Amino acid sequence: MKKSRGYEIPKVFEEAHARGFSGFQLAPNPEELLDPRDPDRTLRPERYSHETVLKRRAPNANRQASLAEIEALKAKAEQVLAGPHRYEAQAVIGGMPVRLRTNSPHASNFWRRNWFLTDPAAVDAAAGRYGVAVVRMWCALERRDPDSAGAYYCRETSECVFWNTDYYGQMKSWALGAAGAELARFGIHSIHGACVDINGHGVLIIAPTGTGKSTYTQLLAYVEALDPRLTGEINSDDWVYVKDGVATPSERHIYVRTNAVRDDLDEAAMDPGMAKLKGIFDASPAENVPVGAGRRLYSEVPNSRCMIDPGTLARVTFRTPIDLIVLLRRDDRSPFERFLSTVEALAVLEEGEFTVQPGAGPKEQWGKLAKEPWYNPYLLRPDREFERRMFASYQDVHGARYLIYNTGAAVCAREFGIKKPVEALTHEDYQRIIEGTGRRILERLEEVAAAKRRR
Repeated sequence: MKKSRGYEIPKVFEEAHARGFSGFQLAPNPEELLDPRDPDRTLRPERYSHETVLKRRAPNANRQASLAEIEALKAKAEQVLAGPHRYEAQAVIGGMPVRLRTNSPHASNFWRRNWFLTDPAAVDAAAGRYGVAVVRMWCALERRDPDSAGAYYCRETSECVFWNTDYYGQMKSWALGAAGAELARFGIHSIHGACVDINGHGVLIIAPTGTGKSTYTQLLAYVEALDPRLTGEINSDDWVYVKDGVATPSERHIYVRTNAVRDDLDEAAMDPGMAKLKGIFDASPAENVPVGAGRRLYSEVPNSRCMIDPGTLARVTFRTPIDLIVLLRRDDRSPFERFLSTVEALAVLEEGEFTVQPGAGPKEQWGKLAKEPWYNPYLLRPDREFERRMFASYQDVHGARYLIYNTGAAVCAREFGIKKPVEALTHEDYQRIIEGTGRRILERLEEVAAAKRRR
């Protein structure tokens, strides 16, 4: 596959293109950040750290709002947006136009950084002339009242309303889900996972929170440290769109947890990876990152985030054929590594069992088992048959392979000959485990790539 030099908006609307639609063009992303406390001022990224009304998903959420309900909510939102500060931004997510209207400077700031943008007038023209679908979202802040906060989605109109919440995590997730619901009509699959390109071969990692998805994404992105003959590039860190076995990213800048940086360490005591992350976070706009004694506290709040340029982490790429699909789990009983048949992979994915991590959901659920089919809680219009058909196609049609790893410490220690109880494992032991697992993934990737070349 020819390597892409930059991001190009995917051509989704085949019928419209056949009738003369030329597609959307990228628009520039503004660099300025409005001060949420005084929107007439701007802030530099390193000075931007906004505390949201909620630090989690809104307590009042309805993913099946009726036409009457969504119309009433839109009217209510528009009344609030009639005030002195109103912002509108036109994203294009996986090729699907998604428009935000808001009176929240923070929502506008993060939206404009997060997504690839296009010209709203061009979207309106395409919708009117060619019937191109447009997802629409409102974020209205009437007052800082967490109890009244809500999020609402109407399947019939592909519209979302966020009320009295500016927590970007839910807004981003629902934007992806709403875009994905429309993209599915065109055979484009939304996957909650990370994708890394290694010498033109794609590793797609699908895993619940807390099993190592971010760890192995970063390891493979810096694969030269394991094998200098190889080059790693990040395609996506959290959500990927796939058509015909080829992955494309959803986001321009990425919204990442900050708790990988420890507040109890001086920078001189941090390992190089943590120190690099801190430097990136320090230069990026933050959400729910408190400041104490003149420094940001990155592990103080469970859901604190920064909006960062993925190019500051590693090289990036925008089209990646998928060769290996890695599933991760973490327990004390499953084998370390196993290839899966399509039937087995579908069973694991559809069950979606995981352990709720701190910051993900209500505190009383932390540490308990839960289930999210397809490891994707953001499917706003779930379609079981579509999910099964698409996940099956990667192995059965496109020649990728499914592989599952158990990242539980005890299992990994046994696999790599570390004869210690889990509580005695050192930082060096964990590094040995991570690098050993990374090398194993690379071996399997080469086996699969070689098999595809022989087809």
